[in-house]
Amino acid sequence: MDPSAQGRGVGHALLAQVEAEVRARGGRLLVIETSDTPACAPARRLYETSGYRCKAVVPNFYAPGDGLLIFSKSLKVAQGLATWPTV
Repeated sequence: MDPSAQGRGVGHALLAQVEAEVRARGGRLLVIETSDTPACAPARRLYETSGYRCKAVVPNFYAPGDGLLIFSKSLKVAQGLATWPTV
């Protein structure tokens, strides 16, 4: 996200909408991956303050000194909601 747009709640609102849509379709888990570089610190704070927990770290995954962090959050699925369409 553009730094000038940070701190306005846009990221939280978008993430909440994604979570609601996943729940509505019967999803029960969200997994997010990001970098461990300082440039991605705002994204990591967003995930952590939204209830995501870091579950795995892979050092030097993207490049030397740029590791992979995997965050996840369990979702409670509301009863009686739609599931993913079948093909």
